[in-house]
Amino acid sequence: MDGSTARQWSEGTDRTLRVLGWYPGRAVDTDAWEELLCGRGTFPRPHPAARRFIAEFGGLASAGDRAEVPLTRFDFQLDPALAEWDEEIFEVLSEWADAELFPIGMIARRNVYLGMAQDGAVWAGMDAVDKFADSPDLTIEKLIAPYRADS
Repeated sequence: MDGSTARQWSEGTDRTLRVLGWYPGRAVDTDAWEELLCGRGTFPRPHPAARRFIAEFGGLASAGDRAEVPLTRFDFQLDPALAEWDEEIFEVLSEWADAELFPIGMIARRNVYLGMAQDGAVWAGMDAVDKFADSPDLTIEKLIAPYRADS
């Protein structure tokens, strides 16, 4: 995902992302997250889809009710380190999803993990797992798009 790729999210989502610190071409270093999660051999190295997502969106967060950010659908933290001690949970979630999930963050006041599969689909879970979105762009749209009466 680079800044030249056509996005599949709304103008409102784009504005909110920019308030949260995202910009086209954003690329943060993922080495510290990878070392934290994978250095002890507990998590497998992130697959390319997860690494690209974390590089572009890692560190972004919304409480869902911050004054400077329009109300977002979910409060979220896109921080793989939140799963540091929960590799067993990710093993189970991956088994249930029938996909190798790499942690990308949490939603619901840090009660639900988000994990990305190799195909870019994102799954949400803690005690069960459900597909959250089919792609990274749809994940961002779903996280940020404000509630509407028709959604």
